Amino acid sequence: MRSFLGFLPLVLWTGTATAAVPAADLLWAKGDYRGAFAQAIEPAIRGDAHAQFLIGEAYRLGRSVDPNFPQAEQWYARAAGQGDIAAATELGLLLAGQHLESAAVPWLTLAAQHGEPRALCALAAIYFNGDAVERDEARAYALMTRAAAAGLPEAQTGLATLRRLLPPEMQFRGMALIPSALPAPAPQPVAERLASAPPLSPRRAAPFRVQVGAYRSAEAAERAWTTLARQIDGIRKIDHSVLRSKSMYRLQAELADATAARIFCRTLEAAGRRFLARSSARLI
Repeated sequence: MRSFLGFLPLVLWTGTATAAVPAADLLWAKGDYRGAFAQAIEPAIRGDAHAQFLIGEAYRLGRSVDPNFPQAEQWYARAAGQGDIAAATELGLLLAGQHLESAAVPWLTLAAQHGEPRALCALAAIYFNGDAVERDEARAYALMTRAAAAGLPEAQTGLATLRRLLPPEMQFRGMALIPSALPAPAPQPVAERLASAPPLSPRRAAPFRVQVGAYRSAEAAERAWTTLARQIDGIRKIDHSVLRSKSMYRLQAELADATAARIFCRTLEAAGRRFLARSSARLI
């Protein structure tokens, strides 16, 4: 029974930024997404959690770059691993929206432990449906009640639906479960707490990299990849990374194996691409 997951898309696209990278946040709030991306990308590469969250938002929503869910997942995961609850929420919702509930549950649970209403609402749907967890209608009712009490409209609608679907005795059990519907946040650092979490998705880590070019700024490298994805079919499905090396930023494609890497290089050659960089595409 998946119908209850209809609540998730209502919650998925309403993320907001917090004020940890002020210049980028200000530009984002004004709708200058290109400027916000330019301000956030280098701090993100250096490890700033909120900047990583903003880059994830840009890739998820397609703001100044083409939409790219794998890239959004990667940036959200970096931020969430440092304790950014907004990133944990968006990552969990993004994964749940792709029906990757087993990967989503740890991140949603982390966010819900901190009272995030959208995470509570999403977990309620997951527990009601029994997706990647044992079905638990009482827990679903408790979580949805907490989300509705926080004022989330989607949760209030969901709670009304649960009241129609569940018998009074199950609702009573759910109300009694509210104080213990989720365990308290663990005291150890977030990165340690999530070390044993399931992988983000069934995708395998890429052991082969192809260097596409080297650029003087991280923004230039990201925009080169966006341009490449627009010009060559299939490129946007490939993961990429930008690595800082002294004063340059190396743009690299990430492939599953040597065969995929060679196909990627041949694809670039066939398309006639010649990058204005210090090195042409090559295996790393």
